[in-house]
Amino acid sequence: MMRRRRRSERAGQGGAALFLSLLLLMLLTVTGVSAVQESRLESRMARNAHDGLLALQAAEAALASGERLLRRLGPAGVTEDGGVGGILPGRVYGDAARWLRAATWAEGARVVDLDLPVAEPPRFVIEPVAVRADGVPVFRVTARGVGGSSDAVILLQSTYALDAGGGARLSWREVTPWPGSR
Repeated sequence: MMRRRRRSERAGQGGAALFLSLLLLMLLTVTGVSAVQESRLESRMARNAHDGLLALQAAEAALASGERLLRRLGPAGVTEDGGVGGILPGRVYGDAARWLRAATWAEGARVVDLDLPVAEPPRFVIEPVAVRADGVPVFRVTARGVGGSSDAVILLQSTYALDAGGGARLSWREVTPWPGSR
């Protein structure tokens, strides 16, 4: 009688163990797939952050190059009609800012050589803004940096007063890229 009882107990448990093992295997598979997807997402986020930092570094280098050019030329070397490459002529009141046009970056901007793995070389343009009461000209330097891909674009602007002592940065800001700027 003992033998019969053991056989009947085993016969009822054989399917339950298989079902539980398949359920556990499916749970482990779903967990593994979600971990791989999360890893891909984190990798893409890190790559985008790296591209943004490259674009910022490129734009900062271009901004510094524009300010160095202004210091090198001095107040006497810069004319309002834009006599030097990268320096745009004065803007007519009501006219749209030239740095808002994509063509400005393709044609008129001055390129900066930079040893960074960027999709495009950084560029800058200089525009005369005003003349202070003391006769010191004030310029806007706008720099455009692109990261490792052309999707990461950063624009920086500084306002620079060019006096006899070489000049000084008055302000600095990051400009939000617009849809047509890429």
